[in-house]
Amino acid sequence: MIKVESGSFAALVRSYKKSLNMLAVLQHICEDNCVELSMLPDEVCELINLDPAEIEKQRLSGRLRLRGSIQNVA
Repeated sequence: MIKVESGSFAALVRSYKKSLNMLAVLQHICEDNCVELSMLPDEVCELINLDPAEIEKQRLSGRLRLRGSIQNVA
């Protein structure tokens, strides 16, 4: 069992709600401008400077689950 202080839990809930609101605004802006709100795994890796080969290695070992596979693994 994990115990969390009520103040910390309230802060987590506020942060979660703020994230949901930001996502809703972002989705609305993207829909209004006909912009896709999705990225391919390769694009995510490039954006956050991760090596696609390392992610694929972790996926194959069962430590990471993806909805698709990473293309063009080096």
